[in-house]
Amino acid sequence: MAIIKKQKKWHQKWWGIIFLIICVLAFIYSGLLIYQIIFLIDAKNQINGQNINSLKIPQAYNIRDTIEKKDSPFLGDENAAIVIVEFGDFQCPVCKQEALIVRMIAEEDPSLKIIFRNFPNPVSSPQALTAAMASLCANEQGKFWEYHDLLFENQTDLSSSNLKALALNLGLNSANFNNCLDEAKYFSQIKSDMQDGLTLNITGTPTFYINGNKLSGGIPYNTFKTLIAKIKQSIAQ
Repeated sequence: MAIIKKQKKWHQKWWGIIFLIICVLAFIYSGLLIYQIIFLIDAKNQINGQNINSLKIPQAYNIRDTIEKKDSPFLGDENAAIVIVEFGDFQCPVCKQEALIVRMIAEEDPSLKIIFRNFPNPVSSPQALTAAMASLCANEQGKFWEYHDLLFENQTDLSSSNLKALALNLGLNSANFNNCLDEAKYFSQIKSDMQDGLTLNITGTPTFYINGNKLSGGIPYNTFKTLIAKIKQSIAQ
């Protein structure tokens, strides 16, 4: 008597299993993207809905307290008289150009303090939020700025797999980095950066603050140098 072999259903075949895995991953990624967009819209609505004139601002309030968060990665002198803060997005082309200028300025004048804060736009930069979290995972191992540079060099592919490969190439502890990224360990810090950016009415990246003075968009090297020189002169007086 011939044994009739039961044919596997499509989802039991190897290609069916792979198809299901891809669908699940796509669903998770879409869910995360939707959540990011909802968060950004909700945060903007909350801030836009506030009556700014009715807010009671303490006499000791200083906008720099909002801009210059102490837990953010920085270059230079921690107690510098001049502080430059960038709100940036790792998938922003202009941010990539400005990163080279900022690094040049930092190398030329170590007396400055340069802070980077994340302001990813989930609509125009769908991989920027994950890259932002990865940058703080690298910061955890003392390699924020090296990883920051790699992110801009590879901003066309900031998928989780490539973010992990970049960390490995940089010599980071892969297990710790991967766990940090997979667990979204620094999502709350990114959210705080974004909330502060919205409070400051930042609408695009890069946005810079030099001792609280706002500059938006692509800022030429000479403009930075001129402003820094003027601020130094005013401090010396």
